[in-house]
Amino acid sequence: MIKRIWTFKRITLAIITFMCTIIFAISLQKSIMGTDKLQRDFWSRISFLLLCLFVSFTFLYRLLIPKSFRCMTVVKKYLSFRELKDRINNESFSKVVIDEKKSGKIEIYYSSKWIYADEVYIPRKLVLDLIEERKSLYSSFEKLSIATKNGENIIFAIVDIEEAEKIINSLQEIFEEFTLDFNNMRKIQNRLLRKEIKQEFYKRVINKEDFLKESGL
Repeated sequence: MIKRIWTFKRITLAIITFMCTIIFAISLQKSIMGTDKLQRDFWSRISFLLLCLFVSFTFLYRLLIPKSFRCMTVVKKYLSFRELKDRINNESFSKVVIDEKKSGKIEIYYSSKWIYADEVYIPRKLVLDLIEERKSLYSSFEKLSIATKNGENIIFAIVDIEEAEKIINSLQEIFEEFTLDFNNMRKIQNRLLRKEIKQEFYKRVINKEDFLKESGL
């Protein structure tokens, strides 16, 4: 379930984008400076191309290389990608699928120690609660998310209000962590209270050993 960042499609896209940028840079320079000027002023050409390469590299880096692995959202301060992958490979996951007419399909993977929702791995002992929140003031849809004890909130589904109760009941039958406690929802939805949750967690859980103990890993 852990996805590779550099897939064949991503590499191909990077090469095509890079080549198109080079062609565009050369064409742009010729149109601005003229062919005769281009031949006489070698260093101007090099400087212009280097500038274009720098701009294109910056663009490629931001577009094609994610700043962090999404799967590590909850554990990134304590575990490396390789450490997470090693632990996941030792797990046996089950899959729950909820498919409703208006809300569509919801898929969550889970084991005795982990929940995998919306491409994020969440240690089960770090789950604070299931959060139900209206998508917007006049929307007929609700967001379902998993809040964690270190202040993260992973939105994994947008569901129709009419189907929300049925979906939540189905999830609660599988995940005892999903209590829909009002105080938990208030803490996560309030920015200041959520910030306090994060600060308290990071004060208490300082290093990887503390985290492994806290998360039951």
